[in-house]
Amino acid sequence: MRTETVAVKSVAPHLLRQIPDDSGTVLVFGAPQGLARAVKLSGRARTVICACPAGTGGMPHGDAVPDRIIELDLENPGLHMPAMAADCVLFDHALEAVSDPVALLRAATEALAPNDRARILAVIANMQHFQRLKALLRGDYQLGDWGSGPVGEKHPFAYSNVYKTFLDAGLWVDRFDRHIPDMCDDDLWQGLAAGVGAARGEAPYMQRHILARDFIVSAGPIAWLKDVGTHRRGLTFAVATNDPMQLKANFRQSPLFRAHTDRFETLVYERAQNAPQVIADAVARARHDIVVWVHQDVYLPHFWADRFLDQWQDAERQFGPIGVAGIFGARRKNGDRDLVGSVVDRFLAGTHGGPLPARVDTLDEIVLAFNKNRPLQLDPALGWHFYGSDAGFKAARDGRAAVVLEAPAYHNSLTGKTLPDAYFDSMRHLCALYPDELPIAASTRLVTGAA
Repeated sequence: MRTETVAVKSVAPHLLRQIPDDSGTVLVFGAPQGLARAVKLSGRARTVICACPAGTGGMPHGDAVPDRIIELDLENPGLHMPAMAADCVLFDHALEAVSDPVALLRAATEALAPNDRARILAVIANMQHFQRLKALLRGDYQLGDWGSGPVGEKHPFAYSNVYKTFLDAGLWVDRFDRHIPDMCDDDLWQGLAAGVGAARGEAPYMQRHILARDFIVSAGPIAWLKDVGTHRRGLTFAVATNDPMQLKANFRQSPLFRAHTDRFETLVYERAQNAPQVIADAVARARHDIVVWVHQDVYLPHFWADRFLDQWQDAERQFGPIGVAGIFGARRKNGDRDLVGSVVDRFLAGTHGGPLPARVDTLDEIVLAFNKNRPLQLDPALGWHFYGSDAGFKAARDGRAAVVLEAPAYHNSLTGKTLPDAYFDSMRHLCALYPDELPIAASTRLVTGAA
C-alpha cells in the first residue's frame, strides 16, 4: 500500500467521494454551514452530527442541515466527546483552530466505529501556500484572506506538520491530496524557487506543496498500536548533522524523547566525514546494547521505541541473531527488487512487502540498529550512501539476519529525486565490494553494476 496523492480544483466533491459507502454516522468538526451541510445534502450518510466550538453552533438555514449539532470545548475534547460509532470523522478546517490537534485527533479516533473501513478525513489550510508567502514577503499578513481556513488559526500547518501530527495521533495517512484552485504566476514562482534553493530545498519537489491552498487527508487508526508493549530497555541513538535546523525540527522534536529522556542516550556528531566511522564510534561509546543510527531529518513518534523493541524480539524469535535492523529495506525477487517496510517518506509512504518483521538483503540508511556486543565493520569508503547495503551483506556473511521492523517514522527530506555525484561514487564502490551479489536490490534502485 502506498499513499495516494492527486491535485483537485474543488474540495467538497473530492472529499465526499471518500466517505465510506452506506455510512451510518458521519461526525463533522466544523461550522454547520460548511462541509457538514454538504455531507447531509449528498446523502452519503444516514446521520450527520456536527461538532463545533462552544458558542458557534447556531442552526443554519435551509433544508440540508445536520441531524444534530453539539457544542464542544475543542481544546479539551476528551472530556466532552459523546459516545458514538462513526463510520467517518471529518475535520472541516478544525485542526488548525485548536492548540493541540493531536489530542483532538485522538479523541476523534475514539469516536470511530471499530471496523477497517472507518476513516478520518481532514481539510487543512496550508500555511505554505504561495499567496500566504506573498503576503509575508509584503509584510502584511492577514488571517482569513486565503479563501479557506479558520480566521483564528492556533496551529498552522505546512506539509510536514500534517504527517507528523497524524503519526503522533496513531493514524496512518493513506491519501494526501492537494487543493489547487489557481496557479502561481511565473515571476512569483521564480522568486520563491530561488528562496527554496537558498533554504537547501529542491524547488521542483517543493512546488507541489507551495501550490496547494489546502491539504485533503484520509487516514485510519494504526491497528497494532493498542497492542504495543511497555519496555524499560534503553536505546542509544546516534545522529550526524550538517543542518542544525533540520536536526532541531525533526530528530530533536521527536515526541519519543519528550517523556523518556532518562531511558535514551543520544550521541550527536558534527562535521563527520562518513557514516560508517560515526556508527563505529557510537557503537563503541554507547551505554546501551542496541545502538540506533538515525538521519537528522527523521521524526520518531512517541510509541516508536516500544514498537521497535516488540519487533526486535519478534525478529529474534523468527530469524535468530540480528546483525542489523531497519525500518525500510529491499530484497532481490525474480531479478528485480522487492521493497519492504512501513515508513512515511516523500516518495515511499506506505506499507510494502507483506508482514513484518521480515528478512531483507539491504536496508535503507534512514534508521539502522546494531548490536553493540557484535558490531559490524562497515566500509568508510562508502561515505554517506549504500552503507545499509554493506551492513546487510556483512550481517549475512556473519550468519546473522538483516531485518526490517514495523516501527514507522517520518522521513522529512528536503530533496526530491536529484542525487549527488557522491551517491554514484558509493554505488560503484559497493559493486566492487560485492560483485557476486549483483544485481543488488537497494531501497533506492536495483544496482546492476552500471554507473
